[in-house]
Amino acid sequence: MSPDKTIISTIPIRPPTKDDVVAEARKWINTKWVHQGRSKVGIDCAGLLIRVGNALGLDVRDMQGYKRSPEGHRFLEHIRGQTDLVRVPEPGCIAVFRQSYFPCHVGIFTELHGTLHFVHSYMNLGKVMEEQFAHDWPRLLVETRTYRGLAD
Repeated sequence: MSPDKTIISTIPIRPPTKDDVVAEARKWINTKWVHQGRSKVGIDCAGLLIRVGNALGLDVRDMQGYKRSPEGHRFLEHIRGQTDLVRVPEPGCIAVFRQSYFPCHVGIFTELHGTLHFVHSYMNLGKVMEEQFAHDWPRLLVETRTYRGLAD
């Protein structure tokens, strides 16, 4: 074939699924927690949400300049502006938690051994981990959301 001929693929690129979200989130397990981190060197909960979405080709805008302590509903409004509400938590969905009065923590729901878990970067443990959605976490859940642009 001559160098000026271009091959155009007719194979459709499929949108990512919730399973893809879970698989991508799990790639970050054991990454060190770093406030406002956005890399494998260190990442926080918001960075995890952004990097997972971006790795899947989803339009997820970053939020920077935030403090460790919640600042009203700014965090939640930023997430709401680019995700959709889901009534029932399921793997691949986004968990939005409060850790005081205001929402300030996120994770990605997964399933492990038939039970609901979530992957999150957690300051108290210093790393990204997959943890069972139990104990205090259900009480702290504010809402469940999903990335826009996922396949049904």
